[in-house]
Amino acid sequence: MEWSMTNDKYRPHSHLDMYPFVSNAVDKNFEKELMMSTHSFICEETDGKICEIYCHFDGYPDGVGSTLKEHYQCRNKLERLLSNGDISGLEETPEKCRGLEDTEARYFDSKNDLIQEANDLCIEFVYLFTKTNEWIWLEIYDDNRHWQKL
Repeated sequence: MEWSMTNDKYRPHSHLDMYPFVSNAVDKNFEKELMMSTHSFICEETDGKICEIYCHFDGYPDGVGSTLKEHYQCRNKLERLLSNGDISGLEETPEKCRGLEDTEARYFDSKNDLIQEANDLCIEFVYLFTKTNEWIWLEIYDDNRHWQKL
């Protein structure tokens, strides 16, 4: 993926434009953070749909994964988090999370659609709260990719 400077904003040359967390990058510090962070999706499986938000920092299992397992076992709390849209980092409560401007959750029809989107956007980890109320996760760039319990 190539980046260009346009109107003082860093913009990707791809369909990433639909994600304001990328297109709102307006300074060099954010550019560095964008390139040096572990990106993840936090998702909830409901009746026939998967709701997803982007999390910019600490997406690895010992970061976001650990926080989800320890603090987001309640579907109601997770839904509060998802309703706020994309976040820079995951905290113990949705209220402590720093949201990213002008974002909202996105919806997918299947896990395959979600995985394709994650792959297209260079997302490294995907976390999914299943209909049976358990967390599973997937490392997108793992050659033996498979869902694992968190």
